[in-house]
Amino acid sequence: MIILLPPSSGKTAPTSGPSLNLSSLLFGSELTSCREELIKDLHQVCSHANAAQMLKIGPNTVGDIADNLDVYEAPTTTALNLYTGVLFEAAKFNQTLENATLENTQKTVTLPADILNSEIMIFSGLWGVVRPHDLLPNYRLSASIKLPTVGTVATYWKKQLNPLLNAALKDQIVVDCRSGEYRKMWTPSAKHPSELLQVVVQREDPSTGKRSVVSHNAKHMRGVLAGALFEQRANGKLSEEVSVSQIVEIASNLPSVIDVDVSTANASGEATLTLVTAQN
Repeated sequence: MIILLPPSSGKTAPTSGPSLNLSSLLFGSELTSCREELIKDLHQVCSHANAAQMLKIGPNTVGDIADNLDVYEAPTTTALNLYTGVLFEAAKFNQTLENATLENTQKTVTLPADILNSEIMIFSGLWGVVRPHDLLPNYRLSASIKLPTVGTVATYWKKQLNPLLNAALKDQIVVDCRSGEYRKMWTPSAKHPSELLQVVVQREDPSTGKRSVVSHNAKHMRGVLAGALFEQRANGKLSEEVSVSQIVEIASNLPSVIDVDVSTANASGEATLTLVTAQN
């Protein structure tokens, strides 16, 4: 099982740590030149007076423009510690790592920290895709942004990531907790299918039974699911050979979830895993 996550717009910038080492990131040998090209393009944009407008950066995050110009020299921290938004807060990955007991750890072939780093991929506008323990500086670049040289970031990364992820994920159950703009960076195709569950959150009105898609707490619920799946893996309660039925069972037991639906997979292997929550 591989869990795909979006990055977090909410970040906690590191104040100390080593400088960026592109070759140490996931797919370092394949993607370093791509990352360098994006950084160069981003630097050009951030040197302009209207950089905030071009990058769609609000007044509360305008300082990130300076951070974008300093990515090579700035201190880094793990992606897990850098991203501190709603999804990552709900997932509680660090808490699970801290609570994993020696007894439970010994039941697994792989240590919980290694499970986290090998079974979770985080998508990013600037880095493409990284592992939770990859070291990153603070930055600001959404996948929906169009840069002058590479074009739309998500489209650029799709070309680079397709061959890598088609190969890496072809034999995996993929739990896709990404938001729309980051799903554009990679999805399976009919030619290169993958068993992927796109996580959708709906709310049910108890008086009418009508269900509607919600966005305000979708990040939270996706984070809760990702955290619950990792917790089961870290504590040795879920094997590496995970089934869809096991994922559905875990999702069904999440707080506030009253129903879970799984659609029929399409030609590319994609299905929708819908978490239904009660309307407050």
